[in-house]
Amino acid sequence: MVTPPLLLALSGGGYNAIQRTRTVITCGNCGRHIGEDFAFCPYCAAPVEAPSPSREQRKRVTVLFCDITGSTALGESTDPEALRSLLARYFDRMKGIIESHGGTVEKFIGDAV
Repeated sequence: MVTPPLLLALSGGGYNAIQRTRTVITCGNCGRHIGEDFAFCPYCAAPVEAPSPSREQRKRVTVLFCDITGSTALGESTDPEALRSLLARYFDRMKGIIESHGGTVEKFIGDAV
């Protein structure tokens, strides 16, 4: 069972946590992720074993979204190689700060962390 991070939804001046859960099965033979509706792995044809019941655990998490103000204008006025270099330094610095506080970066999208 894979449980993605909590999603936050703005509601009435506050944030409400929304938990999304989906089941992901990993083929014991090839290690690829497959849907739960398959009797055989679509990649290697090995029989799919039922996943063992997992113990779910409630966790309190903090979700951080960080975005660069004015990034569209910056992208329009900056050389692409220079912008890529600037964003690489920004991502490295943000990743270091987040990890120094015990956090984990899920992904970088555009100029967002």
